[in-house]
Amino acid sequence: MVEPIAESDDLLRPGVRPSPGIVHMAFAYLFNQIKQRKDIEYIVQASYMEIYKEHALDLLNPSTKPLPVRWSKEKGFYAENLFVVECEDAGDLEGVLDEGLKFFLLSTFCEKVLIYI
Repeated sequence: MVEPIAESDDLLRPGVRPSPGIVHMAFAYLFNQIKQRKDIEYIVQASYMEIYKEHALDLLNPSTKPLPVRWSKEKGFYAENLFVVECEDAGDLEGVLDEGLKFFLLSTFCEKVLIYI
């Protein structure tokens, strides 16, 4: 019998990494490729947004107001005033992921509490 790596709830907690998943392996791969290509300068930026019931919510800079979604020829569709973090390594990207997940779980919990009250 195969033992589970972690409880499913553990996998949703920020900072809990029982084994590297596809996202974390992609972060490592990205920065390994950047290190190998010394002839090009890269800037890696990350944001974390949830789209729920047609509302764009910034999970790195949470607010009760949804972000306006705009369209332009240059950018295509984008969320106005979305918080963006510049990342120097895979650890920075993982920090963005953890921080966004923390606020996502908090908003999900608060919504469930409001439904049950």
